[in-house]
Amino acid sequence: MDRSRGWEMYPQHMRYHQATMAAAGGKLPPHPEQSAREGILCERFVCGPPSVCSTSTRTLPPHPFYDSEWGRVFYERNAGQSAEQGDEARLLQLEMEAAYPELEQVSRACLQTIAAALGAPHTAFDELVTSHSSAHPDAPLRHHSRLQVNNYPSQLPDRRGLGGARYGVAAVPIRASRHFDTSLLTVLARQPSTDLDAAAGSSGALEVQLPEGHRRMQGGDPRADGWTCVPARKGELTVGAGRL
Repeated sequence: MDRSRGWEMYPQHMRYHQATMAAAGGKLPPHPEQSAREGILCERFVCGPPSVCSTSTRTLPPHPFYDSEWGRVFYERNAGQSAEQGDEARLLQLEMEAAYPELEQVSRACLQTIAAALGAPHTAFDELVTSHSSAHPDAPLRHHSRLQVNNYPSQLPDRRGLGGARYGVAAVPIRASRHFDTSLLTVLARQPSTDLDAAAGSSGALEVQLPEGHRRMQGGDPRADGWTCVPARKGELTVGAGRL
């Protein structure tokens, strides 16, 4: 996960997956989700802006801003279209790179809404997400946003006790503990949970911590920790502010 490209799992999730496979000894339980059978808690496929990072469809010319040793920290190349990836991974990479420019426009619209809400011209942040910067014509792409497809498989009940010394933690690792995203914005297109044990209309378990003032307006206890579940509704995007 050093450069956030291609298929990834968090290290603690990888250890749990490996422990599950070792304990199963090739006899995985029946379940419609292969990833759930294999004890995968969270997996993702990640790409960066194809105008710089694509190995096949890059449109911006070589430039030290993108191609230096330090530049590659932020603009690492997307996973190559190699035979080892498999057809599914290559197709996913191509589909994500095709979707990326469209999602850049979604990001710009979100920033324009924020700028207007702050009383600034609605285009105040456009230079942050443009591929044709008038302020930086030699290196027009100023952001290095990641596009990632995350899969959170069902958690099988008979797996929740697996752990201990076998992979170095006392219980099943949490999928994602409380955190701030390091980005300016996170835009999520979410699907409701498909877990066979989940109640109808499950939110997909995303929780956010509301500011104290907002909790007061909602009639909540301002001394409480303020965590609340965010429903995943069809046709909606969930937008959160990061720490940047």
